[in-house]
Amino acid sequence: MDRYDGGQAVDHWTGPAGHEADTRTRTRTRFEQWLREALHALRPTARRIKAKRSRGRLPRSPRIILPRIGGDGSGNGPAGAGSVPAMDLVARIHADLPVIDGHNDLPWRIRSEAGGDLDRADPRGRLPDFHTDVPRMLAGGVGGQFWSVYVPADAAAPFEATVAQIDLVGRMVARDDRLEPATTADDVRRIRSRGRIASLMGAEGGHSIEADLGKLRDLFDRGVRYLTLTHSNTLPWADSATDDPVHGGLTGFGRDVVREMNRLGMLVDVSHVSADTMWDALESSGKPIIASHSNARALADHPRNVPDDVLAEIGRRGGVVMAVFFPGFVVAETAREMRAMFDRWREVRAELV
Repeated sequence: MDRYDGGQAVDHWTGPAGHEADTRTRTRTRFEQWLREALHALRPTARRIKAKRSRGRLPRSPRIILPRIGGDGSGNGPAGAGSVPAMDLVARIHADLPVIDGHNDLPWRIRSEAGGDLDRADPRGRLPDFHTDVPRMLAGGVGGQFWSVYVPADAAAPFEATVAQIDLVGRMVARDDRLEPATTADDVRRIRSRGRIASLMGAEGGHSIEADLGKLRDLFDRGVRYLTLTHSNTLPWADSATDDPVHGGLTGFGRDVVREMNRLGMLVDVSHVSADTMWDALESSGKPIIASHSNARALADHPRNVPDDVLAEIGRRGGVVMAVFFPGFVVAETAREMRAMFDRWREVRAELV
């Protein structure tokens, strides 16, 4: 089989033959070993944090405390007749200001754990072993969702694999009348007004276009509305935040990618890229850019997060940085441990090349 057909896996990107398959098997085996070691190494950190909390030296995870709103709506008066329960207030807020989630990896989880079979992993009902399902999205006030059509950077045919993920998202949305495809802001508003969740798509990693602007245009035509310029690996045209820098940001072709995205109307996403690549994207783009799932580096010093000067410039140009609730990018101590883990993984990968 050399193409994606009917929900079946494409052989040459899920199971390449020969030397390439052997290399990938060894790489993944070493990665799994490294990951086990890294998780084991994080246990002392978790124990230290727990001990500090027990001694009152470290605050617990922040919680949102919502008061019962008084009858005058101000929150200052006593609760009583006419007061609004906090969760009712949350529901009212989300009715006018829905959550727009910039990045959700559920499609890849369905691919990797259920072979892309939506009957085995059906988000129309509760999926207790997954982070996302439609009932929880509705309960959380989600009005717009960018589904990630991520594929691994080492896929043998990443463009074709990405098209397969686009197909998966299309099938997932088509079978749930609470979801509806969207490609524009007007679509999101219209769909939200009907009480449905607007479903958009973002491609995570420039490897998906295989250094071909024609394939970038093809993804746009298939409904993809943002491209994350890199994932975890540096590309021939862009430096990643978690790999060795090669270009000092974007190459000439990388700038062409940004300009073509502007022309198409595709959002430029700088999550996962190096700070130099962020700056080059800002300088190359005539439109606001986004970071679909990144936090502030000043709070958690991990290269996946955005430096303060870049945060300010993205905001000044009308862009958006969308927070991600992953401990390694939120908690300062965990971020330091994660940096060490990534450094070790680069060493392991270099040994295999």
